[in-house]
Amino acid sequence: MRRLPILAILAASLLAACIRVNVGGTGGEAPAIYRLSAPAPPPDLPRVNWQLVVDRPTAARELDGQRILWIDAAGRLSALPRVQWSDRTPDLLQGAILEVLERSGAIGGIDRPESGLRGDYVLLSEIRGFELREEAGRTLSARIALGLRLLAPARNRIVAATLIEASAPASDRSETALVRAFQQAFGEVVTKAAAWTLSVGEANRVSGPPAPGP
Repeated sequence: MRRLPILAILAASLLAACIRVNVGGTGGEAPAIYRLSAPAPPPDLPRVNWQLVVDRPTAARELDGQRILWIDAAGRLSALPRVQWSDRTPDLLQGAILEVLERSGAIGGIDRPESGLRGDYVLLSEIRGFELREEAGRTLSARIALGLRLLAPARNRIVAATLIEASAPASDRSETALVRAFQQAFGEVVTKAAAWTLSVGEANRVSGPPAPGP
């Protein structure tokens, strides 16, 4: 199986930024570290006056890390050599969803659980996929899948759940093309997650707001 080519630096025009760091003091080649950027908030997000806590996504052990994973055409899972994400995948997604909703100005209040915010809703999520997939013909696509649940804590009830998936083909097998594909899929998942959360949360408030706590 041919290894993917490794480039040192992404072009400055990429949405995803690349930096290099020294790790471990081994004297070997330092890994390329890639950051996935939060997309711009969509202009048509619904405006809401309630508060939201965005929990850190859960993930299976192989998906909860900084390795850039890929699944070959035979279904074998491996990691690209000498490259990694800038943060663990749950933190990348949590941070991006928070950033999009904060920058949109569409919500009354939003934060992480450790802030102590008592939200009207809690967004729970699980990473179901965060990898490159090799199809027949050696085509590579970035795929991200995120399961979402919206919890009304006052009633301890899940009011809605969904699965959001996005995939984007890489134009070639270079590192630049692979990270561009990840950025496209990442932006689509984060944008859809933000829009879904506000829409279903507001619909639930209109049809029946969460009962007040004791």
